[in-house]
Amino acid sequence: AVLICALSPPLDAAEQPQYTVEHPGCTVRGHFWLSDGIAGVYASNSSLADRLKIGGELHLGSDYQFILGITFFDRIWSGEKSASVGDISRSGTDLDIGYFLIPDSLWVMYSLQLQEVHGNAVIGTVDTVAHELSVGYRFYTDGQFSLAIEAAYLHAPAYDASTFNFSTNVGGSAGFPLANVWTVGLRIGYDVGGR
Repeated sequence: AVLICALSPPLDAAEQPQYTVEHPGCTVRGHFWLSDGIAGVYASNSSLADRLKIGGELHLGSDYQFILGITFFDRIWSGEKSASVGDISRSGTDLDIGYFLIPDSLWVMYSLQLQEVHGNAVIGTVDTVAHELSVGYRFYTDGQFSLAIEAAYLHAPAYDASTFNFSTNVGGSAGFPLANVWTVGLRIGYDVGGR
């Protein structure tokens, strides 16, 4: 049978089949991304910030419309201050769940952020849980590479921590203020796998 196929003449254009067979590909697509943008931090004072994020996602479903992800690195550099704890820095790890309203274009997402907050007037950090809602739009795609713009609102609750002054042996408290953070960032992404 192999010899017959090898010796048979090729089909001309009129006899070519009118369909092609495509492999189904993987039902899960990976996506790695880096995002940087400007942010407004509204806490005990208002300040402009830079927010840098790095993360990865799994896209699931028939059109990869469901998003499960983790933001490994989420850091906000700002001029946020508090009379109680001094200059404040915020960083965290985010657990993300989202949905593409328009496949591969427009998405909405909820993120639960495990946030670490530090003030330069006190020793140590506090851990809080923050909540974020975001919407993003892929405006450019070239193969597996994509560019997107993302707008987000993050709410971080206030936190009171106990302090102790070893030089005076006096206990006290330090108040980390609640923060509302608005962000607009550019996201560079790369898809892995899929169809």
